[in-house]
Amino acid sequence: MRSVIGQTDLDKTFEERSKINEEVVRALDEAAAPWGVKVLRYEIADIELPLSIKDALEQQMRAERERRAAIAKSEGERQAMIKCPRSFEKALND
Repeated sequence: MRSVIGQTDLDKTFEERSKINEEVVRALDEAAAPWGVKVLRYEIADIELPLSIKDALEQQMRAERERRAAIAKSEGERQAMIKCPRSFEKALND
């Protein structure tokens, strides 16, 4: 189970639970086959992350929001320059 979860990007781990469940079922089924056991279902109910990893994910999400905000601001300024070139020239000269 650890190797299956470890192959998934940390920020997508929660989104891809069904895929992780399928891969764990497949691995368990292969391991249990010699004993005549068939694994049909496995479910990951919750994944508890260490605080340091939670902090890292929060920082990553915050950085992504700030990046998107900077892009939106820049795009707004670009649109303003296109629509009001005189205002932009005046601002540059002041």
